[in-house]
Amino acid sequence: MTSTLLRFDSLVAQQRQHFRSGATQPLGFRLAQLKRLKEVILAQETDILAALQQDLGKPHFDGYLTEIAAATREIDYAIKHLKQWVKPKRVGISLENFSGPGADLP
Repeated sequence: MTSTLLRFDSLVAQQRQHFRSGATQPLGFRLAQLKRLKEVILAQETDILAALQQDLGKPHFDGYLTEIAAATREIDYAIKHLKQWVKPKRVGISLENFSGPGADLP
């Protein structure tokens, strides 16, 4: 059990380091990750539906509708709107910060 926790801790540390490096910020990276996620979900659809059936007793149609289709629709929505979401937005500034510009960076 301890070695599993150590591997998990190491994985989490690697993920945090990768995130802090800024590699996940570019729009292209984010779009590629979303597209890859959708590809994996669709490629593993049969296994996902079988697991939902086995673990939760969810019929394949219900599993597809509430899990596969819902997730892929959300991914498509995110892909469609991501460019707008990552744009900096002008925001009001407080008196203490009056001399500088105000921007909300995603």
